[in-house]
Amino acid sequence: MTLKYFIANSIEPDEYMNIRQYDISFNIKEFVKIKKSGWDLNTVKSFLQSGISYTSTEKAMSMGIQKLDKFQIFQRNGYSFEDYLQAFENNVLNVSDYSYYKTGYKKDRLLIGIGGAAD
Repeated sequence: MTLKYFIANSIEPDEYMNIRQYDISFNIKEFVKIKKSGWDLNTVKSFLQSGISYTSTEKAMSMGIQKLDKFQIFQRNGYSFEDYLQAFENNVLNVSDYSYYKTGYKKDRLLIGIGGAAD
C-alpha cells in the first residue's frame, strides 16, 4: 500500500505501525476496518501484544470481548484463546465447566463413533 492509501483513509502511518508490530500478518485494510468499526485501538493492541492473532482478535471483538482477564484464567489452566472463544460462544463461563464440557464432548463423539462402527 502506498502513502496515498493512508491519506485516502485518514490513517496515520505511525498509528498503523504501532499496532502492526505485534502481528506481522496484520494489514492496512484490517486497520481501516478497525477504524471504521470504532473498535478501541488500545484494546486491539493489547490482544495482539498478548500473542493473539488479528483473526482471533477480530472474532473476539465482534463477540463483544473487550478484556483478556477471563482468558488469562483459561490460559493458566492450559487452554488456548480458541478454547476461550469456544467457551464464550457456548456460554461456559469458567474453566472447570469448560473442562467438563470438552470431556463430555469427546465422550459423545466417541460414543457416536462406536455406535456408527457397530452398525
